[in-house]
Amino acid sequence: GPLRRVADGGRMAPCVGVPLSFLAPALPGGVEAPVLTDAQYCAALAAALLVGYAVLRADVDRRLGVDHPKRMSARSWCLTLLCSPFMFAAAVPGLIYAIQEDWTEEWAHAETPLSRATVMGFVVYLYVDLIVGFIDYREQVDIASGWIHHIMYIGMLSVVCWEHLTQGFLPFLLEELSTVVLALGFMQFYRNDWLTGAVFFAVRVAFHVYMQWVWWRFVGVSKDLGWYYYLLTPAGFMNLNWFVAWARGQLRRLRKSAETRRLAAQAKAD
Repeated sequence: GPLRRVADGGRMAPCVGVPLSFLAPALPGGVEAPVLTDAQYCAALAAALLVGYAVLRADVDRRLGVDHPKRMSARSWCLTLLCSPFMFAAAVPGLIYAIQEDWTEEWAHAETPLSRATVMGFVVYLYVDLIVGFIDYREQVDIASGWIHHIMYIGMLSVVCWEHLTQGFLPFLLEELSTVVLALGFMQFYRNDWLTGAVFFAVRVAFHVYMQWVWWRFVGVSKDLGWYYYLLTPAGFMNLNWFVAWARGQLRRLRKSAETRRLAAQAKAD
């Protein structure tokens, strides 16, 4: 089958491609769904993301206008809005399966078409976001959350795809739910600061801590999976730092709002 195993402890051979049977078992006429090579899948997805970006970019310019101060910021979230909902949707069954299998090493090695397509798709998104960002919204690409974050994950997930450990990473993409909420806000579709903070805390702080505990069990036990823990730790600190910054911003806004109401009431009394 497309997910061939080698004799070394059931490890999977690298670069076996992405069978599209996870989308449709068969095409009309009983034709089996094709198996794309990694290169074919990545090229097709990159092309789809570029087309989608062009459509959303035009929508942003139409809705906000060329003189809107947030136009470039909104552009920088177009690719995220295209990608993150699918990452989150794929992570849900991945998390359920992981819990059912009790997070065993056998589970982490049991790569599926969905896990490979999703994680490899995330790598493609990171590449496209950096390239398009450099060309079209360079000033919006932050050093830490843009260049460093993307390059670090490209490197890590390239190893994950090569070693066929994509099943192990799939549940992490549940954290993309917070990115969906952020993208909706920055693109001026819907913004609620309290919803943003609540969702971010739920999936990128609380859930991330849970995942740290899950992978701590593999440290010193599994040479294939223990390193996940050490890569998760700096990501967890970045998430916590962002949440603290959000909380401080909310407190400033609350104090400013309270002061505005107090001054308005005082002016009315005078």
